[in-house]
Amino acid sequence: MKTKTSIIFYIPSILVFLLLKWWYRTADNDDLYFFLFPVDSIIQFFTNSSSQYDLQNGFNHPLFNVTIDKSCSGFNFWMIAFLVFYYSLVNNARHFKIQLLALPISLLLAYVSTLIANSARILSLLIIEQKLQLINQSLHQGVGAFIYLSFLVIFYLILNYLLNHKANAKLTQSKMDTTY
Repeated sequence: MKTKTSIIFYIPSILVFLLLKWWYRTADNDDLYFFLFPVDSIIQFFTNSSSQYDLQNGFNHPLFNVTIDKSCSGFNFWMIAFLVFYYSLVNNARHFKIQLLALPISLLLAYVSTLIANSARILSLLIIEQKLQLINQSLHQGVGAFIYLSFLVIFYLILNYLLNHKANAKLTQSKMDTTY
C-alpha cells in the first residue's frame, strides 16, 4: 500500500465485486452471453466444430458432447482477475487519473483475460478428453484450476512488468537527462 489515498479506491472495487456476484446468482445463459459467445466462437475456430445455442443449455457442441453454459462462463475468474488487476493498477499508479480509470480498465483487462483463459481451459479439456478418452469431475476441476491459476499469474506478471517497466524507464531517462 502506497498511501492512504489508495484506500479510498478499494471501496468501489469491493462494491462492484459484491454487486456483480449478487447479479450472477440469478443470471442465466442469456445474461452471460457476452462471455459465452466469444468463447464459443474461439472453440469453434480451433476445433472446426459447430454449436447450437439455446437459453436452457447454452452452446451445445454435438461433435464433442460438450455444452458451454453459465457454469463454463469464467465469471468467477473474471471477478478474481478484476480485483488483481484493479489493486495492481491502483497501487502502482503514478498519477491520480490512472487510479480513477483503474475500475473500467481492470474490468476490460479482466474480461479479455477471461476470454483467453477460459478458451484455453475448454480447449485443454477437449484435447485431454479426446487423447485420453477420459474425463471426470475431478480431472475437469483440476485442469480448470491449473489453467486459471497459471493464466492469472501470467497476466499479473505481465501487468506488473508493464507498470513497473514503464515507470523505471521514465526514472532512468530522467536520471540520464539530469546527468548531462
